[in-house]
Amino acid sequence: LRVASPPMRALVTGGAGFIGSNLVDALLDRGDEVVVLDNLSSGKRENLSAALDRGASLVEGDIREGAKLKEIFAAARPDIVFHLAAQIDVRVSIDDPAYDDFFATAADLGQPVFIHPQLPSPAVRDASYRGFDPAVELGLATFGWGWHLDAATAALRLILRGTFDRHPRLQVVLGHWGEMLLFWLDRADSLSRVAGLRRSVRDCSPPAATMPVFT
Repeated sequence: LRVASPPMRALVTGGAGFIGSNLVDALLDRGDEVVVLDNLSSGKRENLSAALDRGASLVEGDIREGAKLKEIFAAARPDIVFHLAAQIDVRVSIDDPAYDDFFATAADLGQPVFIHPQLPSPAVRDASYRGFDPAVELGLATFGWGWHLDAATAALRLILRGTFDRHPRLQVVLGHWGEMLLFWLDRADSLSRVAGLRRSVRDCSPPAATMPVFT
């Protein structure tokens, strides 16, 4: 089911990477206004050359720079943030305290954050997804299974880190079947007490959704 939505202002972190630049192109095709935030540590400006010609803008910066982040948010005034500024290791890229300024800024401004998983690391692919021809291996590690598992895991790690306790107004949107977490709430909720959370995993999750929003 595809639901048409009016053009929006989108901020894409990590938009100079492979996945990010393709997302930027898709947003421009929709008629959206797009600002890319990337420190170009792994992304490449040339990935955005066509998008920049079509009206997208690139801001070189790091999502860990809290003061600059607020300036960028204030200037871009995004309707939604697509968070792809990530390393392969989800422990570093998503819930590490070094990135808390990013989520704090999004929460303060009431901006929802869409989280998209990266390609799994070689170690994870070796452990879980090898043994098939390259196309099947890639599909199993990404759109067929891996991305959906990673999206749910990323949300659960954010909750267990206390991100939603610190930022009650934070809204995180998960694509790629992040709702897998909803199917496992009875099990995952048992982690709340172990992690010493003020809010349970269930309290941070919606009752049902095809693209879950965690608040």
